[in-house]
Amino acid sequence: MNTIIEAIGTANPSLRRSQDHAADFMSRIEALSPTARSRLRAIYERSAIEYRYSCIADYSGFDPESFEFFPPSWSLEPAPTTGDRNRKYRAEAAPLLVQAAEEALGSAGLEPVTVTHVVVVTCTGFYSPGLDVALVKGLGLRPDVRRTVVGFMGCHAAFNGLRLARSFCRSDPNACVLVACVELCTLHFNVDDSVEATVINALFSDGAAVAVLRNGPSKASTAMVPKSSSSKVRRIFTGMFIPLRSPYSSTMTFCVTGAWVMGETPGCWTMTTWWVAASRKKIW
Repeated sequence: MNTIIEAIGTANPSLRRSQDHAADFMSRIEALSPTARSRLRAIYERSAIEYRYSCIADYSGFDPESFEFFPPSWSLEPAPTTGDRNRKYRAEAAPLLVQAAEEALGSAGLEPVTVTHVVVVTCTGFYSPGLDVALVKGLGLRPDVRRTVVGFMGCHAAFNGLRLARSFCRSDPNACVLVACVELCTLHFNVDDSVEATVINALFSDGAAVAVLRNGPSKASTAMVPKSSSSKVRRIFTGMFIPLRSPYSSTMTFCVTGAWVMGETPGCWTMTTWWVAASRKKIW
């Protein structure tokens, strides 16, 4: 028997705006330097993101007098405090997580009473008793559900949550684990001229995803494609593999998030342009 993902559910805040709208909003911030303002539009346009969600209503329009989270001016100063951001997180994160979990359980055809373990993954807020308790109460799970929180591990945290879920399933053949991830990244916007901050603001927004994991027969399979082994060559460069295109198999690509968005991968990694041409073509 293998540990399998039975279903995945997702949820987002109700506020949805285009990436162009987000760029327009950011470009109005008074404290941005001319250099940051000039590159901002290109970063947002080349992000390959069409729209984004936020739990902050201020991002919906361009009238600072209507702002509720930020101060009522395009300086956005003084910035919201950590307490302000965490209070908003506490109000918004749990409902999203419950909504995503309900969708996941419904897709799996499971009742909440089936759940034996809850693994909550998050790094954009914290409170105690936390989201694990909120999820148990919101879904009506059994009071003896085993709860774990994976906090402040950043972009790779979901993998650690899935690894925990697999361990629970391997130790208990009847385990049913919810891996519940939620991040409200737009809470943590700060006025910052750096390229790194601009890229982060262009990429990350708000949402939740919940996976249901159980033991069961594997639904995955692999097969050799005829002639593929002789027609595909991988060249190994410093820090990465470069697979070359074959008429019998798809080209796998390696892309550096952020550096690619800026169009500066060759400069950052001391690579020639052709090394990243396949990634650009594949993603664009």
